Amino acid sequence: MNYPLLNGAEMATAYPATFEVPTSEEISAIEPGDYVKIGFIGDMTERMWVEVIEPGKGILNNDPVVVDMICGDPVSYEPYNILSIFKKGSL
Repeated sequence: MNYPLLNGAEMATAYPATFEVPTSEEISAIEPGDYVKIGFIGDMTERMWVEVIEPGKGILNNDPVVVDMICGDPVSYEPYNILSIFKKGSL
């Protein structure tokens, strides 16, 4: 099932004091195996991690509560949908 995705860039512009998103430099440095946090809009917005497979495509890495998806579902997104980044090997 496809869900609309939160536009992080619009949110950061509307609420600059409380809503930060990665810079374009950070987004351009994303590699396969990294994780990006994406906001899925259902009855409420649910923010979940997606493992990056290639630019703009990944696999859901959470068990959703609000949206009707399952861990492992494919996800397509745009750079402006990225809310945060977790680089592989950063633990």
